[in-house]
Amino acid sequence: MLKVARVRRWGVLLCAIATAGSVAACTSSITSAGASTTSISSALTPNVSTSGKPAASVSGAGAASLPRPSSPRPSASLARYYSQTLSWRSCSSGMQCASLVVPVSYANPKKYGNTSINVAKLQAWGKRTGSLVLNPGGPGGSGIDYAGAGEGVVSSSVLEHYDLVGFDPRGVASSHPIKCLTDAQLDTLLAFDASPDTAAEVTQVMKLADGIGHGCVKNAPVLSRFVDTESVARDMDVLRAALGARKLNYLGKSYGTFIGSTYAHLFPTRVGRFVLDGVVDPRQGNVGLSKMQAMGFERAFARFIDYCLRNDCPLGNTRTQARAKMLDIIAASDAHPVATSQAKRPLTQSLLVSGLLFGMYDASYGWQEELHALRGVVKGDGSDMLSMVDWFTSRENGHFKDNGNEVIYAVNCIDRADRPDAPQLKRLAADWSKQYPFFGSYLAWSMVGCTHWPVPATGRAGAWSGGKIPPLLIIGNVWDPATPVEGAKSLASQMPGSVFLQWNGDGHTAYMQGSPCVDDYVNRFYLQGGTPKAGTVCG
Repeated sequence: MLKVARVRRWGVLLCAIATAGSVAACTSSITSAGASTTSISSALTPNVSTSGKPAASVSGAGAASLPRPSSPRPSASLARYYSQTLSWRSCSSGMQCASLVVPVSYANPKKYGNTSINVAKLQAWGKRTGSLVLNPGGPGGSGIDYAGAGEGVVSSSVLEHYDLVGFDPRGVASSHPIKCLTDAQLDTLLAFDASPDTAAEVTQVMKLADGIGHGCVKNAPVLSRFVDTESVARDMDVLRAALGARKLNYLGKSYGTFIGSTYAHLFPTRVGRFVLDGVVDPRQGNVGLSKMQAMGFERAFARFIDYCLRNDCPLGNTRTQARAKMLDIIAASDAHPVATSQAKRPLTQSLLVSGLLFGMYDASYGWQEELHALRGVVKGDGSDMLSMVDWFTSRENGHFKDNGNEVIYAVNCIDRADRPDAPQLKRLAADWSKQYPFFGSYLAWSMVGCTHWPVPATGRAGAWSGGKIPPLLIIGNVWDPATPVEGAKSLASQMPGSVFLQWNGDGHTAYMQGSPCVDDYVNRFYLQGGTPKAGTVCG
């Protein structure tokens, strides 16, 4: 299978029918840090729960709004959280682990109690400059796993001087993970029709999508209402204080850029050296982000077809032939899934399209593996494409090893207020399929998971504005499939003084993805504080 590191959850919208989920690409194997969920309660009053399941009921979220910048000093009700110190202990992969206690609700910490966030640290190799907090994306990516893969995440020069600190956001991985579906239910969801074209299929897909939300709320009735990105950004500020840092240094990729830009908006005076790579544009709602992804994946797939044509392409000898044959294969798989070595798991249209999307994340090994899998599909064997999907969705021996395929809904659906209904999704699918014939319909229907989400949205799309912040280094990759470069340009315009760095490359994100030019600018920024000149392009 793929030789690149496990890249997980792509950070904007999970495809509700066939989890097309991945995060910012890493370049080394990711090993779990094995952090326990033991909470640190010494800094808190004895009657504060750290179970993540407070007994109080939630009556409903407030009206959707953009968060307001926070005061430089925490309120009295939050002071005890900010006074914590982390009790580090040795854990796997040569890391140290700890647990951070945070309020479930920052607006009403007393009513809803606490939850705990697991944290891991890979210590600096040499003379320590400070801590660099990481988030790989998602929503649903494990920051602990990401820190454990440090040698593939940042350069050796950065590792020499920074402790790498990763955390599993609330509800994710080891931090009281929200579990919404059984393995069998998730299998059914992933394989179901990616582009429902009959009334019966629409009814069934709505039923399957609704099951995710009901499962999340049933299994985590309180926490599922407070996994929004604003809460995660506020958790990150408590972590900053617990690390003893006056300002936060941060590397966020993919969805991690949304956490980072939210933090910069809320806590402008606490921003240190921030790199945001593969940007999720805060001005876009669910519809806007989904359409941007349709555009991004369509552009990336066009480049993959050119790669295919240079490497014994099974789809034909010209672009026209290759595109036509690929569209025919996708259409045929709707009624006739491709056989695989697993008799009960044929490669359905959803699984096929998921595999095509997944392959776009990495332009080296990913494209090689996708080409290999396509050769099998053309011959009537979807086994390698199915294995590719399983690897990306963390499915192994019939089980899903984490909750990333589910919690991504819980976050996205309360972060943005727009929730298209079935007739709207049908119209968008018809429209987008004309502009983006490979992925337009699929990514329109990807929003169905939020249509009837049982928790009100607490956030809404909008441009960040307000407080003066230090320069952020914002990176956009021209051919990025999941976070098109337009998002990075938009964010740079919203953050005065920030510097936009462009890479003309393939695959998802830019730093540590094969560009010495990008890597050099990022390393220099973290180690010396200098930013590239405006308009700098890495070719």
